Amino acid sequence: CPTNACVLLFGKDPQYNALTRTTSAVTMAGGSPQANVMPERAWAVINCRILPGETIDDVISHYRSFLPEEIEIKVLKGHNPPEIQSIDTKAYETILKVLNDMYPGAVLLPQMMAAGTDSRYYCKVCPSKSVYRFTGVLNDGKNGGTHSVDEHIAVDILSKNVEFYVNLIKAY
Repeated sequence: CPTNACVLLFGKDPQYNALTRTTSAVTMAGGSPQANVMPERAWAVINCRILPGETIDDVISHYRSFLPEEIEIKVLKGHNPPEIQSIDTKAYETILKVLNDMYPGAVLLPQMMAAGTDSRYYCKVCPSKSVYRFTGVLNDGKNGGTHSVDEHIAVDILSKNVEFYVNLIKAY
């Protein structure tokens, strides 16, 4: 979502926080092999989800702004987010039509998808800027902890997602 309105709407809700700004999560950390020994070296792996319009260099600059200069920052793997795609396309209109047919009255609000997809490779070859990272998965509290223990999607939600893609392919 390219406006500050999204931050106001979603930014305070932890569930939507990652859709409105670049986020960082420490996913691994290490130091001493013993509880009573000071480590000679400590390390942390920080997973960053970068908001479109920002870059890996922006994230590094952010960390450099408060970490001591002797702390080494190394990018283990990653890529800059693809540029924001246009909503003035036939493809976007097709998504809207399918959603309106399935969920009358629902509002489609462009926002960042907080998941990685192969679509980043297509953005470079799609001249119409209509590569959308979209999922029809409903968020009704039944989805079980993305990227956590016992990650799952309820069967009724999964079948609705399959229905969305079948309808989308037929409409296109």
